[in-house]
Amino acid sequence: MLSTPTELPTPRIERHGRYTLSSHIIPAPSPRLTPHIDQPIFVDKTRASQAVETIITGRREIIKFGTSNTHRLWNCVNRYVNNHVGQGLTFVFVPGNGIPKETYEPAVQHLISASPGLVDEVWMWESVFQGDSGVLNAGKLSGAYNWEDDTRDLLEFLKHYLPPRVSRNPLPDDLSSIRMDETEVSNRIRNGFSSRKIVLVGHSYGGCVSALAALQCPTLFHSLVLIDPIIVPPRHFDSGAGKKLMTSFMKGSLLRQSTWMNWTIAEESLRQYRPYQSWDPAAFDRLILHGLRENESDSQVHLKTSSINETILYADPITPSTVYGLLHQLDAGIQLNWVLPENGGIIGPSLTQKMIGLRQVNTKSMTIPGTSHFVPQDKPKDFADAILLLIDNRVHATARL
Repeated sequence: MLSTPTELPTPRIERHGRYTLSSHIIPAPSPRLTPHIDQPIFVDKTRASQAVETIITGRREIIKFGTSNTHRLWNCVNRYVNNHVGQGLTFVFVPGNGIPKETYEPAVQHLISASPGLVDEVWMWESVFQGDSGVLNAGKLSGAYNWEDDTRDLLEFLKHYLPPRVSRNPLPDDLSSIRMDETEVSNRIRNGFSSRKIVLVGHSYGGCVSALAALQCPTLFHSLVLIDPIIVPPRHFDSGAGKKLMTSFMKGSLLRQSTWMNWTIAEESLRQYRPYQSWDPAAFDRLILHGLRENESDSQVHLKTSSINETILYADPITPSTVYGLLHQLDAGIQLNWVLPENGGIIGPSLTQKMIGLRQVNTKSMTIPGTSHFVPQDKPKDFADAILLLIDNRVHATARL
């Protein structure tokens, strides 16, 4: 068994009206698919464009100069188990880049409370670069990233660490102690879960990661919900509007303030940040509670997902195009559901419609009025209701038996 890290995020065990919340860690596969190069250090943010080019170049440099990345990294996950377990669904969420996993909790609360008997358990999975995971892995993260590493990490969790069936029994903080044996793993890969139906929910870049997981191991999944995902044609980010969009993502992340003198100033500053002004108050409250931390070395308040980690994660122009080229091959048995913002999608309305058209069978879509790219944070209740409407009615009937 692997040795558990000595510096763990503050564990959460919370009992709510209809569910119990707990936090856990799982080891990510090693070595990584992406070789290691040191993360760049940027002092002069007035040269943001040059910095972005440095990060993009760094991704090319790893092919020539990167060393094998054997660092032991960890993923943090939150578990929300229904207090009345039956034959319901298991939801697994993959958040967007720079969006704390806890900001999806208002939607999760409604998902569980509004659907008695339908949802037994929800897992909120987090990339090694993000939030509590990024803090836990500090000093070990590369200066380049490949979203396929996230897909592999996600599948590792589902194949090796997700218990065979839902139970209200507590689980250990470190899930490596309950790793499944190879017989169980082989059965899952061949036949899926015998006692679970998995609904995979991916947002933004997490939508791309989730779609690739469903393409690589379709037996694990019943349904796929993609929330305004970043999935684009080959070479879309190399020039024109696509390059402008990706550069704006990266510059925005790099220039974003991520350190404040104290909690009060941090909250006041974040309230002025335009994307957060459309968020539901409950989602914003969780951003403050769980997206920030106080650094003992300087007594300042920092975003858990550092600006450099968020910027580096965006610099993968390949995986979104890989998924675009494969999406038409998604197993017809997996129900594909699209949830879109009012403005038509982060990659643009026209390209979003082309993306949706890649897979014609067993596909549904829904647009939620009054939302930006941050659909689950803007309208948590409407978002949860949309998922419940999109999931096949036959599943509703089965889950309630």
